[in-house]
Amino acid sequence: MGASRLLPSGCLLQQWAATMSRSAPDTSTAPAEPLFPGFPAFAASSATPDVHSFIAVLKARPDSRDALCEALKALLAPTRQEPGCLDYQLFELTEEPGTFYMRESFIGEAGMQAHRGTAHFQAFAAQVDGWLAEPLRLIPLRAIG
Repeated sequence: MGASRLLPSGCLLQQWAATMSRSAPDTSTAPAEPLFPGFPAFAASSATPDVHSFIAVLKARPDSRDALCEALKALLAPTRQEPGCLDYQLFELTEEPGTFYMRESFIGEAGMQAHRGTAHFQAFAAQVDGWLAEPLRLIPLRAIG
């Protein structure tokens, strides 16, 4: 089964996988065009995109677990629709309720910065400090396989 059949229709990774599986265009006469305008990390001549991935760790104050959880869940749908978003998945530690992990991957620095500039993220950022028991931690990730 091809990778594109495992991904939801319209998913950026599906579009990228479909493009990568086609025969490479003749680039000797034409410059490479980005597959996703505004995100040069996905240039047609690039086999591997520049992906920025990290885990955000958010620990709620005991009286703010539900508010933080709902605010994080509200980020999921609009963020997943952003053109630079590859992955945006929320987890809660089973042994430590109120501690949330958001696994995030964006197309390059441009995708990450575009996300941080959205209205939905800005609204969340304006409120989150009041719900946290400790400062938010961002853990950068590097794909190794």
